[in-house]
Amino acid sequence: MNSKLKNLFILLIIAFLTNCTSSKVFKKLKKTDEHLANFYIIRPIETTLGIWSYTVEIYKYKSHFKHDKNPKLIKKIPLDNGEYAFLRLEEGYYKLFIKGKELTDKIVYLSKNSEQFIKLYIFSPSHISKAEFYLKEIEKKEAIELLIEGNHLNESPLSSKE
Repeated sequence: MNSKLKNLFILLIIAFLTNCTSSKVFKKLKKTDEHLANFYIIRPIETTLGIWSYTVEIYKYKSHFKHDKNPKLIKKIPLDNGEYAFLRLEEGYYKLFIKGKELTDKIVYLSKNSEQFIKLYIFSPSHISKAEFYLKEIEKKEAIELLIEGNHLNESPLSSKE
């Protein structure tokens, strides 16, 4: 009996260390939809605060962001280090925010039949300084480079289905 528990414990440790998950790795960009926007939020592989997950909240404005002061929360996506989220969203204005991090608001306009890429950027000038968080729009070329780095980034389980 003791031997069985020991073997089970070892098996659980091996599964944890090899990161047995059902996450999908990035292979290629999704085809665009003529009625929706393809929206990618990318958290590249970085050592700075890499062990923590950060949640990106996505809010949709009913109209122009200058007129609508209360956008509706439509999605919360926790992103681990080396993970990305893919969403198909309607045309319009959106506000992104990193939960628990001040001054990280980012407003974007998404058009039908388009692709847009946002990078969750964590900056720390030294090991003892406080990290700063940014949501930055990036070009397609940079996004693809980030998505294929290492063994390719993992897709968030909260991504839109194809």
